[in-house]
Amino acid sequence: MEKNVTRKRLPPDALEGDGDPRFERDGEMGLGQVDVERIEQVYRKLDLRIIPAFWTLYFLCSAIRSNVGLSQTMNIAQHHDLASVLHLGPKQISTGLALFYVCYVIFDLPSNLIMTRLSPRVWMSMWPGMAYYLTLFYPPSRTGKRIGQYFTAAQVSAAVVGLVSAGFQEMDGLQGLVGFQWMFLLYGLVGICVGISLLWWLPDRPLPPGETPDRSGWNKWLPQSRPALTGEDALIHYEDLTRVYRRPQWTLKDLWHVVIDWRVWPLFVMYFGVVGVGIGVQNYATVIIRATNPKLTGIQLSLLSAPIWIVG
Repeated sequence: MEKNVTRKRLPPDALEGDGDPRFERDGEMGLGQVDVERIEQVYRKLDLRIIPAFWTLYFLCSAIRSNVGLSQTMNIAQHHDLASVLHLGPKQISTGLALFYVCYVIFDLPSNLIMTRLSPRVWMSMWPGMAYYLTLFYPPSRTGKRIGQYFTAAQVSAAVVGLVSAGFQEMDGLQGLVGFQWMFLLYGLVGICVGISLLWWLPDRPLPPGETPDRSGWNKWLPQSRPALTGEDALIHYEDLTRVYRRPQWTLKDLWHVVIDWRVWPLFVMYFGVVGVGIGVQNYATVIIRATNPKLTGIQLSLLSAPIWIVG
């Protein structure tokens, strides 16, 4: 059971030996007690509103990035693979993939800093933007579990797109488009539609009970989503969240302290290795498999890439 729960004051005579397992003493706040079941119910409501949407969003993000790697061997026997259609060499493809991540590195940090000032649901730059969004609704001890829940979408999507790309190869030549072009087009349309729809679905940052969102300036042009919680649920959530920790506005000095914190750098190196291997497999799995057996067809290569992520 996660520890962060909201206070519920009881009469003094109820604090002595009531033995009710539904309540816990709030050691941080003194004599108050908390209704464990009630606070868990509130966070379950938040989970149903946020986590499925995040899972879908992360699934599509990972799937679209996997498509580039798969397209290098799709319909390769018909010379309808990415390199043949665009007249690219292996070095040019590698350079293009590298430039994507160069832009990712350059713009990811400022994009996430901007998100702390604007509406997160409008300006979200995926990971770690999604993690920051969760901290607006969950205390630190609860965020890790939620990140793990939607992070499974990356593994599932990598396996699914390998299987689905086999079907796209059967569409090769339909309406004058090759297989990977159909794949790019349909995934892109779905991603755009989901991204726009989440403007109405994902709640904006929680506000103190009774406070209304600012609709002045550019905010008046944005679609207004319904609050994540209302009534007593919103009050319980706000009290629990503000009791556990505060989120002061960051400054450039705070940012510099994070950069020079030596504890961050070992984590940076570790994550660099994990992500480096994962991205390499994501972008070149079918190319590597084909190098071991050039007789495999494009469909076979796509299907063989799926077990890597299912087992992994």
